[in-house]
Amino acid sequence: MKAQKRKFSSVTAYSLLSIVFGSSLLLTALSAFLPILFFFKGESMPTWFDLKVGLDPIVNDTILKTSQVGNGFAINGIVGSVTIFHPTIWVSILSNLIPLLIWGSISYGVYLLRKIIKNVYNGNHFKVDNVRNTRIIAFLVILVPHIVTILQNIVLSTLPQKLIINGMEVRRMVGAPIQIFNFVILPQVLLAGLILFVFAEIFKEGEIIKQENDLTV
Repeated sequence: MKAQKRKFSSVTAYSLLSIVFGSSLLLTALSAFLPILFFFKGESMPTWFDLKVGLDPIVNDTILKTSQVGNGFAINGIVGSVTIFHPTIWVSILSNLIPLLIWGSISYGVYLLRKIIKNVYNGNHFKVDNVRNTRIIAFLVILVPHIVTILQNIVLSTLPQKLIINGMEVRRMVGAPIQIFNFVILPQVLLAGLILFVFAEIFKEGEIIKQENDLTV
């Protein structure tokens, strides 16, 4: 009964991940195709991936950067998403790398996760492949968000110093709690990656114990 439940759960998870895998592959292909299409049309593709900025209202030529408090509530600023319609070639390349990195890494990560679930379905919980694939997923979880945040910060650093749109001053937002120039550290991402590394070690130890049991028998 337990084996049937395990197999049903594995098949369900594998099927759902297959849908996610197909969708992320499509988005990866789209992220690569759109810049090429704009290039052959002789146009510069606007930045379309999320570039968050802060918006500070201007009243009487004074920028209100402090929180507005009243009636028991506080407004600490307005957040928007900026689009650069005519980016330079350098900015265009960097901004187009962002979605390609995100969807490409998601596709690869889901592909590896499907392989792990397939091994579990076949009863190979502690197969060496599971250790390697879990480690690769952990590296993706740690590295890709940091690289993406750095690219976003570089693109946003190209904005004019005094950019005012519709009476609001646009300012670059800090992309992470810890930031040195364009290098960022995302603690929550590091934690998620470390947890995955722990799972990889569990798979590794399980494989060692399994091999020892096989030798004993």
